[in-house]
Amino acid sequence: MRSAAILLLSFLSSTAIAGQCDVPGATNPDVTQENVQETICVRGWTKKVRPSLHVTTLLKRQLLPSGHSVREFELDHCIPLELGGHPYANENLWLQEWSGPCGAYAKDHTENFLRSLVCSGLLSLKEAQERVMNWCKTEAR
Repeated sequence: MRSAAILLLSFLSSTAIAGQCDVPGATNPDVTQENVQETICVRGWTKKVRPSLHVTTLLKRQLLPSGHSVREFELDHCIPLELGGHPYANENLWLQEWSGPCGAYAKDHTENFLRSLVCSGLLSLKEAQERVMNWCKTEAR
């Protein structure tokens, strides 16, 4: 697992996730390195903190570029909930296309992998959050 993690982290440090992220990202103050085993590493954590579908659908419609369908995008957390991202802060929410090699589906898999590294102690929470924030900042250029 360690060599696969090193390979993926090397790839991730030189690759941006595609999208229209123009937000700086925001962290959840309830999640710290000291409590990851009681928060993000607990099965079902994101369900406890995820905004309701009603709230996210309204925001998604407000942010949607004209001529596009809500089905084309995920209302994404720049710093994912899985890595201690803030669930409601505008600075952490943006529209991300589902499709494409670096779309929401690919990012979701990467987020889960980074979470597994944090929970196993192979990567710090701060480092995982910074990697995701750097992807978003790279895309905003």
